[in-house]
Amino acid sequence: QMNLQIRGFNEAHIVYILAIASPTHPIPVNLYHLGWAGGNYTNNNEYYGYPLEVGPFRGGPLFFSHYSYLGFDPRNIRDDYANYFNNNVRHTLINRAYCIENVENHLGYSEVSWGLTASDNPWGYLAHEPTPQRDNGTITPTAAVSSMPYTPGHSMQALKHFYREAMDGRLWGPYGFYDAFNADEDWVASSYIAIDQGPIIGMIENHRSGLLWNSFMSNTEIQNALDAVGFVPDSTNVSNTVTAEENIGAVRFYPNPASDNIHFTTGGILNDDVTVRMLSLNGKIIKEFFYPVESQLSNWHIDVSAIPNGVYFINIVTDKEAYTDKIIIEN
Repeated sequence: QMNLQIRGFNEAHIVYILAIASPTHPIPVNLYHLGWAGGNYTNNNEYYGYPLEVGPFRGGPLFFSHYSYLGFDPRNIRDDYANYFNNNVRHTLINRAYCIENVENHLGYSEVSWGLTASDNPWGYLAHEPTPQRDNGTITPTAAVSSMPYTPGHSMQALKHFYREAMDGRLWGPYGFYDAFNADEDWVASSYIAIDQGPIIGMIENHRSGLLWNSFMSNTEIQNALDAVGFVPDSTNVSNTVTAEENIGAVRFYPNPASDNIHFTTGGILNDDVTVRMLSLNGKIIKEFFYPVESQLSNWHIDVSAIPNGVYFINIVTDKEAYTDKIIIEN
C-alpha cells in the first residue's frame, strides 16, 4: 500500500540476506548493492561524538538496529559499507545521547530513561526518532531494552528504571512493559505491540547466550549468502568497550580449543558479583559458577576435562552486563 522501496538503510537488511540465501528462488547478488545499498545508504557523519557509517541523520528510530538482527548476527563481520554491530552500538548511543540532551525539554528523559522508536503515542502511532520533528516526548521501552546486546550497561539501567520507577510503576503490566509512555501528557499506553515485545525477548536472549544469533547463523545458506555479498571477518567490534562502564569486552578466554581447563581474564575491570556459565549450543547450562566481588581475581579457570568434545558457549554475567563467546573442547 505504501509502495515503500526496500533500500536503505532501514529495518529491511534481513530481506536481502534471506532473498540471496534462498535455495529455490534466490535474487541476484548485485541487487544487494544496487537495491539495498543503492539509495541514500552511507552516512559517515558523527553525532554526539559517535561516528555512524550507514543510516539517516542520527540513525533514525532504534528499530532499524533491532528487526534485521534478531537472527542475523552482525558481530565480527563487515561488508563494503559497515560493520553493522558497531553501527548499531553507535546508533543506540546517539539515540540515548539525544534523550539526555533533551533539547525539547520533555519530562522523564534522562540517562536511564531514553529510547525513541516506532510505537503508540497519545495521538496515535509514529516512528519516533532523535529529531525535533519526530520527538514528541514519547519513550518506548523496546528501544532501550532491545538494544541490550549493543549497550548492556545502559540498557539494563533503563530496564530497571522502566520496571521500578517510570510513571510511578504504571509501565509494567500482565504481559510485560506497556508499549510506550509520555510523561508530558501523564500517559501510559494500554497496548502491547508484538513487533515491540518480540525484539525485547529475542535481543535479551542474544545478550545472554547468543542463542538466536548462533542458531540462525549456523545455516549454510546464510553463510553462503554472506560470502556472496562480500562480508569478510572484522575484529574491530566496539562491543562493550564504548565506555568504561561497559568495558567487559576485555574478557579473554584461552586456550581455544581447550582440553583440560579454560582460563579467562577480565583485566580487573569487573566490579560486581559474577556468574559464569558454560552452555551447550541449544542453551542448556552445562556448568555454572558464582564469584562474589570480594573473591575476584584477574584470571580464573574452569575444569572442562570431563566435558564431551564439541562447541560450547561461555557466558559471563554481572548485574549490569554480560559477555558471551564460543569455546571448542577437544579432549
